[in-house]
Amino acid sequence: MIDKGDRVLVSISGGPDSVLLIHTLDALKDRLGIQLFAFTLDHCTRGGESAKDVRFVERLCNEMQIELESRKIDVGRLCKEKGLNFQDGARITRIDLLNKIAKQKKIDKIATGHNLSDSIETFFINLFRGTGLKGLRGILPKKNKFIRPLIKLKKDEIEEALDEGGILYRTDKSNLEDLYLRNRIRNKLLPLLKKEYSGSIEKTISSMLDIIREDQDYLEETVKDISKDIAKDKDSLNRGFLVIDLERLSALHKAIKRRLILHMIGSLRKNTSDISKENIDAAVGLLDETIERKEISIFSDLILIKEGESLYLLDMRGKDSFPDDIKNLFLDECNTKEYVIDYRSLNKGKSLVIDMGKERLTIRIVEAGKIKAILKGSDLENAYVDLEKIVFPIKIKKYTEGDSFIPYGMQGKKKLSDYFKDIKLPFSKRKTVKLLKDAEKMIWVIGFRIDERVKVDDNTKKVIAFKIKR
Repeated sequence: MIDKGDRVLVSISGGPDSVLLIHTLDALKDRLGIQLFAFTLDHCTRGGESAKDVRFVERLCNEMQIELESRKIDVGRLCKEKGLNFQDGARITRIDLLNKIAKQKKIDKIATGHNLSDSIETFFINLFRGTGLKGLRGILPKKNKFIRPLIKLKKDEIEEALDEGGILYRTDKSNLEDLYLRNRIRNKLLPLLKKEYSGSIEKTISSMLDIIREDQDYLEETVKDISKDIAKDKDSLNRGFLVIDLERLSALHKAIKRRLILHMIGSLRKNTSDISKENIDAAVGLLDETIERKEISIFSDLILIKEGESLYLLDMRGKDSFPDDIKNLFLDECNTKEYVIDYRSLNKGKSLVIDMGKERLTIRIVEAGKIKAILKGSDLENAYVDLEKIVFPIKIKKYTEGDSFIPYGMQGKKKLSDYFKDIKLPFSKRKTVKLLKDAEKMIWVIGFRIDERVKVDDNTKKVIAFKIKR
């Protein structure tokens, strides 16, 4: 937990856990080669008792010659403003302050007095709320900078050690009240379990927590490896979105799917505590949908989109910097300007060039005998059609639902939406498709296929040659 030369910030309230922690670290600091700092917070609660706790800590740190950072915040009022219960609000406030001070003081480790009893209480709290393995681990011995050196000691063992050493500490009488779930677990449930079911319940749960942590660590590492393997765009995370191979994700076991989705969200958002089981269930259910495209919102600005052969997770806070192909996933329509081409503009003996932003369309009229490739109809960049079969004017338009054509080489009409589905063109890319139409019919689905009704045949005399450059 602690390395030689570490600068360690100890969170101390004056209670037995943190008092034993700071005494223990102080006794070992020379052997460990560490430098100690302390932090305490006056929560402005319990009718002034929290202020007395702070004065106790100040005297203790002064006697031990440990530099103390003391703060005073009306946590009760803060919780009301933010809509938090007191325990959650106090915890978030302390962690935020500890992290800020750690950054200022260049702290390597932040030590807290959490013990085995706290960890078991956390296990039951999460069990009652409903959780997976992650929530059943209890309190971790180490997480990032935070360390819990007393995590294997029970609360009564801590108090016994202090009493034997004649070390004073403060008692928070609110811990004896049954206002909060944690207190009811501590004061009622655990004593009942020890008396009626197992006197060694704490030892049993402690062993179970170790097993759960090992299993969870293994699964987390496995999920990290899989996530790298099935990511289509390795650099997308730095740009606020993720693209996952849908086929490979769908083939995984449901338990891994759930973890992968949560891991993906955590990659974009560090805090996943607000992600509910319903969110994850909806995301997993999305993978089994048979429709071409569907999206769900995890948060108002975090959306999950299933489209084609990919699953996209988008942090919409950074949408302005997304590449165009990702923007097209959520834009309602493609901003394609409509162009009109009349016969006179073409019948001048030279090519007509239309600049369409990122694309340029070149159009020219040529004698049929001069083009050898005309019978191919079209390819990705070129299309050749019979001039006499065109009813001017020609328009360049964006694709809209309901458009149809007779694909080259076929007889009956086909909706473009069905055609795109057949060729597996993702929904987002359809928004960027441009169409060439005359006054009556389709000419060319640009970059794909011409209409059978305008194809070049043996009777063709003049050809309109289209060429698209991207």
